[in-house]
Amino acid sequence: MICCRKNPDWGIIGASLRRPDTKEALAPQDNLYTLAVRDAGGTRCRIIGSILQVLDANTEREQLLEIMADPRIRIVSLTVTEKGYCHDPATGQLDENHPDIVHDLAHPEAPLSAPGLVVAALDRRRLAGTRPFTVMSCDNLPSNGETTGRIVTRFAGAALSPTGSVYRRGGRIPLDHGRSHRAGNHRRRPANGG
Repeated sequence: MICCRKNPDWGIIGASLRRPDTKEALAPQDNLYTLAVRDAGGTRCRIIGSILQVLDANTEREQLLEIMADPRIRIVSLTVTEKGYCHDPATGQLDENHPDIVHDLAHPEAPLSAPGLVVAALDRRRLAGTRPFTVMSCDNLPSNGETTGRIVTRFAGAALSPTGSVYRRGGRIPLDHGRSHRAGNHRRRPANGG
């Protein structure tokens, strides 16, 4: 069985924002699953035990936010559909009229969307004096790190959250495999270097 052999301090806590299917499938088998590798030599199977817990965000939202705010959480990876980013694919900008975003801006304590959850958790960490986690976009969204940074930052600004104000003052929201998206990086600099 593979279960973080080299570093048992690392594991995966999964969350589904829409449906409980994954939790319902993995919970009866202690979150274990089998990796089958097939090649000309046959099939090799290994039991994978890296998933510690799976949450259904519809019924365990507060627990999910508490876990994301925990200082032991170092990476929050997003694997969502393009719709899950609540953005306009043509512009790459946050769709502030998306029903989940409208809800999250009105009820930041109970976010439904991925951007809302990320900002709410980062706000909790900031208030607790905890370093932010790295947001790692693991989907096939074009320019996923930059797009995620733009969406999360705009959501934070629209929510007037402390995370948004920290970002506007030049703070960092870690994104995409440890790189940081920093306020002002996207702006053109005058030719005189000023």
